Amino acid sequence: MEILLDNKEKLRVEIQFGLTGTNDIKQRKVIEAKRVFQNSGVHSLAIHFDLFNKQVAFVKLDEIKDDDEHWLTRIYTGEGLLFNIDQNYFVWDLNNTPPAYQNIIENYYA
Repeated sequence: MEILLDNKEKLRVEIQFGLTGTNDIKQRKVIEAKRVFQNSGVHSLAIHFDLFNKQVAFVKLDEIKDDDEHWLTRIYTGEGLLFNIDQNYFVWDLNNTPPAYQNIIENYYA
């Protein structure tokens, strides 16, 4: 999904859910985000809902480094490389009021 920001810039938003407490982003989503940014200058933000732990992470997909230490392979998924979402990305506890839209844009959008 693409949204238009206040300053007329676009932002791609990828929303995903985890139900088991294992929180990963598929490599193909990161590659696509980097391709879109390179071709059009549009950033991509993943909003990941960890329903098992009742928390939400905001991850700038096009800024994940190819050599980041959080890349791993989970044999049972068959997806190849996955980016494991570090606990530091989880900034919203679902038991609390969500952060304001402007706060998300200012703190988690490149």
